[in-house]
Amino acid sequence: MNEASFNNSYLLMRHGESEANVSGVIVSDPAIGSERFGLTEHGLQQISAAVNGFTGKPITQIVCSDFLRTMQTAQLVAEILHLPQPQQEIGLRERFFGNWEGMSSDHLCISLSCSFVFCLNRSRFAVA
Repeated sequence: MNEASFNNSYLLMRHGESEANVSGVIVSDPAIGSERFGLTEHGLQQISAAVNGFTGKPITQIVCSDFLRTMQTAQLVAEILHLPQPQQEIGLRERFFGNWEGMSSDHLCISLSCSFVFCLNRSRFAVA
């Protein structure tokens, strides 16, 4: 097969600011993320600004996870660019953090070994 037969381009876009981002909580459970913690007003503005500033090749299809924040992002992009409804793909879901679900990043510490503890607190970490 020659190289000229591969003409697809793929763009990646992260969702706009979500309610979970503002609250500082982990939302990775599909049962929660698919129903709650959508975009904030600021998140909607971020997406609009990004899409309105886009000058690349025309986009023909949008694929997103089934989490509310990504569906809202994808739907707004589709609306602005006059594209068909986004296709949902569960394989694009957030990784699932299990017992850390709903925990605040201010209180979550990951113990990597007996000598290292990294505390996820936005901009700092501590080594114990």
